[in-house]
Amino acid sequence: MMDNKSKILAAMFWYLVNGRELNRTVVNKLLFFSDAYSFIETGRSLSSVDYIKKPFGPVPAIIDDVRSMLLGYDYIEENVYSYSNYMEYGYITKHGNVDKVKVDINNGDTQILDKVIASLSQKTAAFLSEITHKYEPWKSSCWDSVLDFNSIEEPFRNWMKSNIH
Repeated sequence: MMDNKSKILAAMFWYLVNGRELNRTVVNKLLFFSDAYSFIETGRSLSSVDYIKKPFGPVPAIIDDVRSMLLGYDYIEENVYSYSNYMEYGYITKHGNVDKVKVDINNGDTQILDKVIASLSQKTAAFLSEITHKYEPWKSSCWDSVLDFNSIEEPFRNWMKSNIH
């Protein structure tokens, strides 16, 4: 049984990839930007999930379980692309209703997700990684540590407000 944080993150994941294929890094970044933007705008993240500092940027602590649940219930499809020196994973929804994840995303939260999708979903993983690595809370945190949204500083706040609309 998944707890409420997992269900909310699963619903956010599903909502972000609904109707578009996104690679794993981009999904992780969009989840982070959605939670960080919500924190800046409302004082709370959408999911309340911890993000961990990893080499490619912030990653939701429970993302592997959430992704496995979505794949296991056949709510999303995973496509694997093999390149000469790495593998890339793409995700897209398989069913047409977020109710499949059994959690409601309120209207204010969908508005935040819609803004993040409209503003950032066409950006490359490299671009999104550059942004997350440039600012707090990722910049000065230790590897594998939990990132604190309270440490978001003005430069990142300004970047978010001028780039997400």
